[in-house]
Amino acid sequence: MFGSGGEMSNAQLLQQRECVLSIAQFLQQNPRASQAQISAQVEKSVVVFAARVRALETARFF
Repeated sequence: MFGSGGEMSNAQLLQQRECVLSIAQFLQQNPRASQAQISAQVEKSVVVFAARVRALETARFF
């Protein structure tokens, strides 16, 4: 998923950072969120992150 050797590119690291920040922002804006709401938001953010990383990896081949 992260290229050869498991190392992440700068673009992938940026996407990872944005994923973590989006989760942190959700938690700040929803301090009383239930565990189910938090889990749903984390899952959504991770799916978006994975799609963006896949798109970055695919774009390298063109």
